[in-house]
Amino acid sequence: MRIGLNLLHMHDGIGGVWNYVENLISALGDLDRQNTYIVFVTRQSQCLVPDQKNFKKILININPLKAWHRILFENTILHYYGWKHKIDCFHWFANVLSPFLLVPGLVTIHDLLPLRNPGSYSQIKHLYLKIVLNITARKAKSILPISNSTALDIIRILKPKTDQLHVLPIILNNTFKPSQDVEAIKFKKKYNLPENFWLYVANFYPHKNHIRLINACSDLKKQGENPWPLVLRGDSGPDTGTTKELIEAEISKFDLDKDVIWLPRLAYDELPLLYSGASALIFPSLFEG
Repeated sequence: MRIGLNLLHMHDGIGGVWNYVENLISALGDLDRQNTYIVFVTRQSQCLVPDQKNFKKILININPLKAWHRILFENTILHYYGWKHKIDCFHWFANVLSPFLLVPGLVTIHDLLPLRNPGSYSQIKHLYLKIVLNITARKAKSILPISNSTALDIIRILKPKTDQLHVLPIILNNTFKPSQDVEAIKFKKKYNLPENFWLYVANFYPHKNHIRLINACSDLKKQGENPWPLVLRGDSGPDTGTTKELIEAEISKFDLDKDVIWLPRLAYDELPLLYSGASALIFPSLFEG
């Protein structure tokens, strides 16, 4: 079988979605040597493709951050490529598939945030996603939510026509496990982290709730407590707006500049060291798939 994989939306600022797709494709490379994968990539996502004979990269010269440019390509020229390369089915990884798909389509749905919390998006983007998500639920040959929670949302809200709905949970590779104390100590020293700290790892989307977390830190100090420093690891992206600036303003407002530590982007194999070195994980997110 010739399977198309659409990675045109992928860029390294999308956080957990990048890790999900990277590990899934890596697992496909390890387990499947029979099917042929035709993978449509940009310069940012081409590194996700295994270097083996049954994976063929098609490099498309578009910027994944220019969403409307990408969407136009996916709904026009990508179908020509699908015909040209005799693709039997297409796997889409960004919650939706093209309404004009000419071959059977599988779609990974990470969450239904646009429908559960419409205020997280502009009116135009919310309307677009609402329409295309409903079309996806009608046209998809198979829907692959990443969790039971998202699967229940899909059934309740989208009422898909297909009964081919299979939860495909997050895959973690073998490096993601507790680290030895000596390694965690070296990591703390490298990034000048204190012995004890709270940790929150999340990109700066409004629903990740950083503002309320900063308010909670301020309340603790006002009550005479001496909380551990708060370490934040995250990035801004196309949908995060000015959230990081708002977080920084809140930190300055409550004079917490010495209590909050910002970490730069880390290599994937450093994340287990970060989690292992933390005294506690805090997760105040208001919505997750």
